[in-house]
Amino acid sequence: NPYYRRSKPVVFTTLPSMLYIQTLEFLNYENHLLTCEVSIESIVSGWYPSLYWLHNDTKWNESWSNFWNMTEVLVTYPGSYQCVVDDGSFISVSPVVHVTVGGLFKNNIDTSVELYLGETANLTCETDVPIQFHPGRSWTPNNDFLINNGSEKIISKANLKNSRAYVCTDFSTFYFDNRKTVTFHVTVRNETYPVKGVEWRTRPVDQYVYLNEVTFFTCIARGSNITYVWLKDGTPVNESGIPYTIMAEGSVLQVNVKDAKAYGVYKCIAQNGFSRNESIALLHPK
Repeated sequence: NPYYRRSKPVVFTTLPSMLYIQTLEFLNYENHLLTCEVSIESIVSGWYPSLYWLHNDTKWNESWSNFWNMTEVLVTYPGSYQCVVDDGSFISVSPVVHVTVGGLFKNNIDTSVELYLGETANLTCETDVPIQFHPGRSWTPNNDFLINNGSEKIISKANLKNSRAYVCTDFSTFYFDNRKTVTFHVTVRNETYPVKGVEWRTRPVDQYVYLNEVTFFTCIARGSNITYVWLKDGTPVNESGIPYTIMAEGSVLQVNVKDAKAYGVYKCIAQNGFSRNESIALLHPK
């Protein structure tokens, strides 16, 4: 009806506020609401407005209207949110608000790493974001060995060419800007490690894994001429009957959890002609 047409937006009386949520656990187990309300007087008489939300510029269906001039959304994902009001004569859109979650990157600050010639190291940009929200993760440069869905880069037998910045970029729908980066500044010293014995750089850690998934244990020691041995429940992995692959000069064990036999105690033994160190990790069902 041309009588009701006009060219100005409605008046928002309540606008959603920025949200910072400390961890994903708080996001999943606490209720966080965004509220949007418009002035009844600013809505064209005779029209019942349509109120809805945009999440990352896409219409969000998981919202509801408590009243015909107010709408709310339960925040279940980080990202950008906007309230949209269509009163039949004009579409009004609220300013963008961002919902961010802290601690997504377990190491969310730039890191310096010092290596000696011939050493092995792992650079990790692991997040707490579920894998289904990862369109991808990339590294620059990308010519080194990657494991754990690209979250972990292995530098094996370091040389002077490895002295550079390594940048991990995580593309995730959890971030309002759709990406986050961590930079590792690697310096390789032009000498071998001065300690003759074996010292730990990275020990394997306990893991919880579903059946039919693949997981990795990383075990990296400092020293010269390091060799690695992996045991499963006290038995060499090649005699354990589980599907496995040993990578990165023996420092990475990939386990294919085909059945319950894969669960148990894994031991990494790092040794050279001067000393020997052992470390264990448990693989639990999830």
